[in-house]
This record gives sequence, structure tokens and C-alpha cells, in this order.
Amino acid sequence: MKFTCLTSNLKKALNVCDKITNKNLSLPILNNILIKTVKNQLQLISTDLEIGLNYFVSGEVIDSGEIIVPSNLLLNLINNLEEEKITLETKKNKLYIQTKEVDLSVQGFDSDDFPIIPKIKTDNVLEIDTRELLLTLSQVIKSAKAGFNKPELNSVYFNFDKNNIFFVSTDSFRLSEKQLSKSLYDYSGDKEIKLIVPVKAISEVILILQNFEDIDEKVKIYFSNNQIFFDFGNVNMISRLIEGEFPNYKNIIPKTFQTKIQINRNNFIKSIKVISLMSSQIKDINIQVDSKKQELILKGSDVNKGEGIYRLKCLIDGYDSKICFNYSYILDGLESINNDEIFMGISEDSPALIKSVSDDNFVYILMPIRI
Repeated sequence: MKFTCLTSNLKKALNVCDKITNKNLSLPILNNILIKTVKNQLQLISTDLEIGLNYFVSGEVIDSGEIIVPSNLLLNLINNLEEEKITLETKKNKLYIQTKEVDLSVQGFDSDDFPIIPKIKTDNVLEIDTRELLLTLSQVIKSAKAGFNKPELNSVYFNFDKNNIFFVSTDSFRLSEKQLSKSLYDYSGDKEIKLIVPVKAISEVILILQNFEDIDEKVKIYFSNNQIFFDFGNVNMISRLIEGEFPNYKNIIPKTFQTKIQINRNNFIKSIKVISLMSSQIKDINIQVDSKKQELILKGSDVNKGEGIYRLKCLIDGYDSKICFNYSYILDGLESINNDEIFMGISEDSPALIKSVSDDNFVYILMPIRI
């Protein structure tokens, strides 16, 4: 194999593919990446046996061929090269990397040992606006708990039909729901579809979309009973789906509140960040509602640090109350909303709801800390 391309394009591909490789000793082959020529492109393939990724890099194929090389080593080498163009060449299970200033060789392996990535067979397709998909997944992923022993909580739930699509995640302490209207996606099927997608696959999709060259394009999502396939054009990814039932989350979303608060998002974020520096190891932040003075009083204290109080003006409708939250969790919710004015509905000992004042399509539900 001999292939020449722009170094920047190869860097982008390797940074995406390396996230899939499985950094463990039980199956060392998964720590590698398969590189092969296809027509006038270089195809990079990585897998952890649950997710498979194909990334196609444009360039000039001089000789065809393929090789397996350690993913992280190759990534670190290429990321430290500054030259505009790079040549990759294979000779006797070695990958030679050449620029004007650098000559490197990486020990590789026979490509026959690399796992085969399955192909999905389905006519079911969801076509969605790329920009909206990136925004949506970035909003909901924070409530998906990676490494949870309950797979359905280690995921993002897709629930859609011709009229609406809901993206939902929860780790049992907080819940995010984003609704998209039919103007933002196309689905040709007749029945309601429910998919539970692993959070690792969602993280990879976000990374791909962040590097997407044409954000105004649309992504095609194919799905079967146990697999989902994302087609981004020069990149595609397949992942297994999680079996089982997603929690009946609709009952968790509160409809009424003892106190309704309207507050500036940036001011609220700033106050929480200040008081969080004084909070204890359980990351608790106490919020006192003073309806008469129309202000929130944020308090944090720790025996080893001291204590702090932050008073914040806002609009309050309802009763005075006291409530305690994990400050990291409430920040996640606020930072997922793009609008300036925030609505927060609270009731003591019940979940709080946070959303934009002007947009009901994204809601963030947060359980208070009981101290």
C-alpha cells in the first residue's frame, strides 16, 4: 500500500477512530486500527465488537493494500506532525510514515486477524438535520450515566413516529428530554419506533458531528431490531442496540410546582460556580427562595473550606422554600440550554424542572438532595 493525503485530514480521522479502540489486554487486537485502500481513498476501521466505525480519507492511492497498526501510537505520531502532506506506505507488515522532515516506521500485523464489522440489512431510515442532531445529543447525553450496571440507564432513548421524535436519557438522579418536530426530520415508516442506543455510541456520534465539514447536510440513520447505523457520508458507524424496556419516564416529569422561578441563565451559572467552591464533598448547594425580596439565596459550606452566600435577583411566583441540589447536576442542566432566560419549577422533596422560558422542547428534571 502507498497513499498520500493531507496530514490534517488523517489527524481528524484518527482522532475519531481511536475513541472506539478498546484499551484492554484481554483482546489486544481491538487496540489496533485497520488501514486499507478503497478506490481513491484510505479507509480506517476501528471496533470494540459493539461499535464499528469506517472513516474514509480522500487522497491519492499509488499502490493498494492494507495493514493493522496500534491505534494510539499512530494517533500520537500523526498528531505531532506539522507538515501539510503525508505519505503512508506498507512493506512486510510495517507502516512507513514520511513527510519532508520525518521518516517513521510502525510495526503492524496481518489484516486477516482483524474482526469483521457487520453490515445492517434494513429499509428503515430516519433522516435528520445534522445541526439539530448535534445540539440534541449534546443536550441529553449529560444525563446518561456511563458505566452504569443497568444498560438501559447507560443509553439514550429514541422514540419517534411521523410527527415527533423524543430523545431521552436518565441516570435516576436527573432526566433530559428533547423533542424535535417533524419539520426537522424525515421518517417514511408508519409505526412508532423505540430504540435504546448505548451512551458510548452517542459520544462517538457527537465527536463525528463536531468534526462534520458540512453541518447543513442531513444524517441518515438506519435501524433494525438490534442494530443502528449512522451514515455521515465519508464516515459511517454501526452499533448494537440495548435490549429491554426504557423506564416509563413520563410519570417523573412534574406538572405543577409550589414555586416558579424565572432567572437569567448566565447569572445563575456564575452564582453556582462561585458557591460550589465552598461546598462539601457531596457537592451540595442549598437554595433558599425569598418571594418577598424576589431573590434566591445560594449557600455552600464545608468544615475545611469555610462558607459562602450568593444573593441573586429573579422573578418568583409561589411560596418561600429551601431545597438542596448537587451543583454539578444543576450546572449540566443550565449549560444544556441555549436561551438567556430560564424557568425553574420546584417543590420541596420533589423533582425540579428546568427549561428555557421561551422553548418547551428541552426539559431537564433534577432530584433534590435529601440531607
